[in-house]
Amino acid sequence: MAYEYAWGQFLTAVFTLAESQDKLPARVYTAFARGLIHIREEDLPEELRERFRALQTQVNRAEGKDGRGILAEPGQFMTAAEARKIIHEVVRLHTELTRLMEKKS
Repeated sequence: MAYEYAWGQFLTAVFTLAESQDKLPARVYTAFARGLIHIREEDLPEELRERFRALQTQVNRAEGKDGRGILAEPGQFMTAAEARKIIHEVVRLHTELTRLMEKKS
């Protein structure tokens, strides 16, 4: 199975997180808006789907004023410590996806 699309979206997110000058919560918002929000469950290997769902839930857990969640109002409901944990998980998921792709090729 090919997971290149998801890998590319994760790579975009990792570069966004690394290169941005924004505060950590805003970096998380941008990483999701530019890449990770586009990943569908079937774009990932089965062994990563649950962790990705948990990551999405963590990012979108707080509701904004209009009820649309964190992606509607960047960084207003996330602390730097929460953002750091999310960033670490994004990098871990990207690394694991890379390993799984290498194993299957």
